[in-house]
Amino acid sequence: MNRLASNPVIQNGIKIVKENPEMMKKVKSLPKDPRVIKFLQKPSSTKTVRMVHRTVSSRQKDEE
Repeated sequence: MNRLASNPVIQNGIKIVKENPEMMKKVKSLPKDPRVIKFLQKPSSTKTVRMVHRTVSSRQKDEE
């Protein structure tokens, strides 16, 4: 869990999900860890956000 929580891609993914409740329903494996909450305040790079968007959208396709 620690390694996962300190991964910037995971941090930004969680941040995006928190800001978009609709996405929250689609992403079921959201770590409920206090350390993760701290990471949400950190600024995110657009490159990482794009990576996360790609990951999340590919996950949605897999579910459909």
